Amino acid sequence: MVMSKGRKIGLGSGGIMGLIGIGLIIIGIIIPQVIDGKVKEGLQENLELKSGTTSFNVWINNTQKDSQPQFQKFYLFNVTNPLQVISGQQKPFLQQVGPYVYRKWMVRYNVTFSPDQNQVQFKTYTYFTFEPNQTVGNPHQDLITTVNLPFQGVKSKLGSEWWETLIAEAAAGITNSPPFTQKTAHQLIWGYNDTLLEFLANLQPNSSIDPLTLLQQNQTSLDDSNRKVKYDTIKTGKTDLNNVLQYVKFQDLETVPFWGSEAANKVEGSDGSMSPPGLKVGDKISPWIDVAWRTLLLKGSENINVQGLDLIRFKIDPTVFDNSTTFPSNGAYWQFGPSGVGNLTNVFQGTPIFLSSPHFLDADPFYLSQVDGLQPNRSLHETSLDIDPITGITLSVRKRLQIVCQMGSSFVSNPDFKPAYIPVMWADLSSELTKDVADQISESNSQIRSAQTAKNAAKFGGLITGSILVVVSLAVLAIIGRKIIQEKNAGYSTIQ
Repeated sequence: MVMSKGRKIGLGSGGIMGLIGIGLIIIGIIIPQVIDGKVKEGLQENLELKSGTTSFNVWINNTQKDSQPQFQKFYLFNVTNPLQVISGQQKPFLQQVGPYVYRKWMVRYNVTFSPDQNQVQFKTYTYFTFEPNQTVGNPHQDLITTVNLPFQGVKSKLGSEWWETLIAEAAAGITNSPPFTQKTAHQLIWGYNDTLLEFLANLQPNSSIDPLTLLQQNQTSLDDSNRKVKYDTIKTGKTDLNNVLQYVKFQDLETVPFWGSEAANKVEGSDGSMSPPGLKVGDKISPWIDVAWRTLLLKGSENINVQGLDLIRFKIDPTVFDNSTTFPSNGAYWQFGPSGVGNLTNVFQGTPIFLSSPHFLDADPFYLSQVDGLQPNRSLHETSLDIDPITGITLSVRKRLQIVCQMGSSFVSNPDFKPAYIPVMWADLSSELTKDVADQISESNSQIRSAQTAKNAAKFGGLITGSILVVVSLAVLAIIGRKIIQEKNAGYSTIQ
């Protein structure tokens, strides 16, 4: 039986259609992989911490002309009724003073890469310069009455028995160091020599007691920094971009001695300036917080748009300051009181210092009930990081944390004193995304998005179109083949 010309054309067309479909399916599988590889190469080139790259230049020195500025704002709490508080007649009334604003500068030096380029060791020179135009008040003239932290530290270390309290009060009386002290804002922030600690240091000349009391370290020179600061070690992201800027050691320590479990003591997380690429809402990150000597868990809470860029806003996870009853693993951080504060007593060598959100935002009402004058406001007091989900770069920062002192047991001289958690200050480290930086990120991200669009077009276009062509081809070949078989069978029956 001779096949007709039409059927030959049909079989040929069906075969060609099938081959084209198979080719498109192969393209839909291979091309996306090639594009993914190119995108990863580009991210690796730009985000890996290595000498000579843009990311390295931004990381090593934020004093350059085009660096995105960081500002540290300090708000102090002035206790307006210290005598009534000590006598137990009134709760502390807190008057917020400030902000006192300083620009934060950081220079990394003594930078040494490991032989395999996977880690880098360095020291950080950190200093601050006053910003009078942004400051409310005069830090050199404004007098602040606040909790006497050295006295509370000595009192806490000696113990809560009456005779231990009596010794602390006697030493404080000799050195004119009352439970509340009055200093200028500048002294409280940047330091003063405390008379009680000087007295104790003279009694124990071989001890490590340092009379200098401060809330923020300001390194006065590179030599000063080199004397005071130890080495940090972080990962460069060479073998895995998810690990870029992740701590290996902080101040020469792989583990810290302050917490109650191996996991809690482990040094990990980044400084918050970088996170893994490809983040989405609901993801969690755990940056290392140097003042707390621990990580704080942040969760991607919402998509936002800043300067035309689509970012993800990360906020402190609600479990961070929960007590151990509500969140058992927080027992390792000694969080046994009402939820809302982190316990830093061990970090501050026995002084009962706690960390919280400003004005006790989101804390148990127990804390607000102990003082007057606080007004928690989410827009003013919430910590947030705005992160580019494509690269993992943090583009805006508002790190807002409050230092609280627990004034514990009553005083022998004032037995009616009511113990309380009293905020001393809160700090707002902020860095807002500038138009120039936004434009640079936007241009880079647009290229990545274009590549992802091409990848999706190749993937879905190739797979879907190819699959359709293969199915149609098989259908055409099946129909023609069926007709040929039917005609062949029909011809055979006629002969029979």
